[in-house]
Amino acid sequence: MARHHTSRSKNRSTTRRPAQSRAGSEAAQPGVGAKRPRSAPRVWRVDRLVRVFFVALTLTILAGLAYIPASDFLRLQRELDQVEQEADELQAALEQAERQQQLAESQNAARARCFGYWVEPGTESYLVQVGNGCAK
Repeated sequence: MARHHTSRSKNRSTTRRPAQSRAGSEAAQPGVGAKRPRSAPRVWRVDRLVRVFFVALTLTILAGLAYIPASDFLRLQRELDQVEQEADELQAALEQAERQQQLAESQNAARARCFGYWVEPGTESYLVQVGNGCAK
């Protein structure tokens, strides 16, 4: 461990030397290491442009991959809503048809009893002669 600790201190001392030597050389060479003024345009390096391009490309691909399932989901939801609405309409039409059928059956039974002397099985029937039609 002691050896490792000493190697760190050696690395630190070597990393400090260029900074110290640079500071000394700045005085000898004006403008080398001086900060550029804020009004100067920023120069984009090629590697930064490549990174920005790949990030934009990745985001575009991800958006495209998310768009496909989302659009399919919305299309299927619209179709499901239409089918459910159609099923509700068919159910209402079926209920109305059943009511009309029950009404028609009851009316037919009343006519049959009146004019055709029809009776349900198990009922006693009496024939009453009333003029020209059925007695109400």
